[in-house]
Amino acid sequence: MLGFSAAETADLLDTSVASVNSALQRARLLRERPAPDRNTPETAELARRYAAAWEAGDVDAIVAMLAEDARYSMPPLPQWYAGRAAIRQFLVTGPLTDRWRFRATSANGLPAFATYSWDGTAYVPMGLDVLTIRDGAVHEVVSFLDADFTRFALPTRIGDER
Repeated sequence: MLGFSAAETADLLDTSVASVNSALQRARLLRERPAPDRNTPETAELARRYAAAWEAGDVDAIVAMLAEDARYSMPPLPQWYAGRAAIRQFLVTGPLTDRWRFRATSANGLPAFATYSWDGTAYVPMGLDVLTIRDGAVHEVVSFLDADFTRFALPTRIGDER
């Protein structure tokens, strides 16, 4: 709202001055953050290697692709992990105790994967992992656990491919 004070903007948007100021602070931070790498051959190759490492259960390879300050979250769960060590610990004590299959897609122009976990008879949907890649490293993974795979034209089950 260029040219308007925070109070005028709050009045126009029917919100509080604190809310307007907070939104401006977030916008300034986003403006300073480098944009993610999108749709480059390097990004596609990193995403391919990331999925292959998950399917192989290779935590060392996954962690090696993460930025030092990487973040991992799983909406709607409140838990999140920051940094390679925390993400590694989460992976080895949680998800990497299962078998996985990934199917490539994209979300909001970013590389994404439908993730499927083995339930004993087939691979079933677990989440849609969206990767933010910058400077050749995975900076953030957001695993949307309640994603609707049909909206992405993805299968709802995958048979045992071994």
